[in-house]
Amino acid sequence: MFEAFRNWLSWRTPKGRMQANDIATQSLRLTSEFALLVQTYPVEFVDAALLPAGKEAMRTAFRMVWAISNREMRTMAEILYPQLCRFQDGVGVVPISPDLPPNIDPATAHQKLTPFVTWSDRVKAEADELFADVQDWQRNGPPPP
Repeated sequence: MFEAFRNWLSWRTPKGRMQANDIATQSLRLTSEFALLVQTYPVEFVDAALLPAGKEAMRTAFRMVWAISNREMRTMAEILYPQLCRFQDGVGVVPISPDLPPNIDPATAHQKLTPFVTWSDRVKAEADELFADVQDWQRNGPPPP
């Protein structure tokens, strides 16, 4: 997984070389940008193309932030990391939301919620995997790069 992150960084740096401080800085930048996306889309399923980097690079950035940070930043990473599950390839330009307006009729509510329900199993499976990663970090630390 670290290789995906290194590949993402390599075309952004001169000669593809980065110092450890640069990798840490980029990891913090990516996770901060992701935090803003989560604030913008707090419950929606969103296309993965909106992520600041590919999903594997994002996973690696979160592991890096968790590994190098104090308790407060680790907690932030533990909360945000599982939210990656809501960013899926193929969702499309318009995020899929479970929000319904008040006084909506049942047929319209069903029609509006169907796409959300359709994506839910896929998102749940990934959420379980991401939560398991966090629990593993808490027990053993993140896997080495």
